Amino acid sequence: MENVEKKFRKKVYGFFLPVEKFFRIFCEPPKSFWTLKKYLIRKIHHLTSPSKIMQDIVTSKKMENGIVVFWIEKDVKKSESFNFSELIDMKINALDLLERPKSYKVDTAAHRLIVKK
Repeated sequence: MENVEKKFRKKVYGFFLPVEKFFRIFCEPPKSFWTLKKYLIRKIHHLTSPSKIMQDIVTSKKMENGIVVFWIEKDVKKSESFNFSELIDMKINALDLLERPKSYKVDTAAHRLIVKK
């Protein structure tokens, strides 16, 4: 058991998690370090991946401190604003978002923009 704890305290894909949190999630000690690693990879992927409900952006408009994007949901035009620092953090080119808004999608639950592929 101590061997698993020592390995678990190491950095796993850039994240440090306490052993106690792992035990609360699993409700029992892990069988091996690889079981733990596989579970953490799935959890991290789930937390960092965009949600299943992404809306296609129809138009965008420049405001004084950021950009407002618009999309159509159930025949209603909805909007959400992003300031420039948020766009920089998401690695979104603001000028490109203004010129070609239809090449982006918005995740309203996570307040994120992504480029369509």
